[in-house]
Amino acid sequence: MTGANPMPWGGRFASGPSDEMMRLTSSTGVDMALLECDARATKAHARVLVDAQLLD
Repeated sequence: MTGANPMPWGGRFASGPSDEMMRLTSSTGVDMALLECDARATKAHARVLVDAQLLD
């Protein structure tokens, strides 16, 4: 980001996001760190469901 305001919405809206939105998106870094493990677990779970003939 360039300029004084590091937030991506700096020039697009009259004000920043609500406190609720900031809390909702504050874990994005953690979410990205967990993405690979979560994807592997989801794929393994799907395989188990297919093997149990609960998912096509």
